[in-house]
Amino acid sequence: KENKPRSLFINKMDKEHADYDKAVDDIKEKFGINVAPITIPIGKGNDFKGVVDVIEQKAYLFASGKPEITDIPGDMKDKVEECRMSLIETAAEGNDELMEKYLEEETLTDDELKMGLKEGIKKSIIIPALCGAATLGSGINPLLNFITTSAPAPEGEVPAAEKEGAETTIKIDAGGSPSCFVFKTSIDQFSGKLSYIKIISGSVSSDSELYNGNTDKKEKVSKLFTCLGKKLEDTQTLNAGDIGILAKITSAETNHTLCSPDKLLTFPPLNLPQPVHSVAISAKTKKEEDKLNQTLHKISTEDLTFKLMYNKETKETVVSSMGELQLFMILNK
Repeated sequence: KENKPRSLFINKMDKEHADYDKAVDDIKEKFGINVAPITIPIGKGNDFKGVVDVIEQKAYLFASGKPEITDIPGDMKDKVEECRMSLIETAAEGNDELMEKYLEEETLTDDELKMGLKEGIKKSIIIPALCGAATLGSGINPLLNFITTSAPAPEGEVPAAEKEGAETTIKIDAGGSPSCFVFKTSIDQFSGKLSYIKIISGSVSSDSELYNGNTDKKEKVSKLFTCLGKKLEDTQTLNAGDIGILAKITSAETNHTLCSPDKLLTFPPLNLPQPVHSVAISAKTKKEEDKLNQTLHKISTEDLTFKLMYNKETKETVVSSMGELQLFMILNK
């Protein structure tokens, strides 16, 4: 919808019936996008052994839980060369000068290939595709290498509204006035309320004072984290484009904007689907009812596609979700 740069990682290549080529072809056909394979699998299903990086011309084998970088297997050299030539042609489309050189010489250097891919990804005319088996750690190193060398930096402008209601845009810039958007809320048993944020402009540090543009309340940042899986790691500063976590910001909820008191604004909320399935729910005893309400309130705070309300006419607690499956998973927690 917004035509932002994006990439694909096709997972579970070690599973039965895994077919990378078919998955890429299906994506091309269904979405009409220019998919460029950056890595290709070595084997498939039970015979999956690792991936080949088409750009670097190296094989990443996975043995004994550790990736091993080696030469391309002999029986794959023709396919890798075919993929590389296709990748060069695709990369040339990202830059007019590269296209002229490609038409004259029918090839590009490694640096030109990377530059063309980077520009094409930034313009959203190239969608890179990588593959692997995440639970085995296979294909992860080439993925991280590619993100480091070819993924575009977070830049551009984000629509916002000033306190008076006037529409404006905020440039994603580390030198600007601090502002961030709360895109997720979690209630942790030990850390309390955690607000997942993306820094839109400026920087936020562990002693920053922010203003909640949605509730008109000032908040003092005390704990600032980055997240690696379930592990929270302390950090002192987050800059524009970074994703991090604020702890115990009481007024902050999902879709709220935290900004500098000197420049008040709000960012538009996430476009989330609305619940379509509602049921009445009750507990057997008063003690269980209190515990149930606490749990449901926590879930509705964390997941905005789950709604909790009390029907005064029927005197029932009603929960709404996206469907029976979501509700079943929530009630089984």
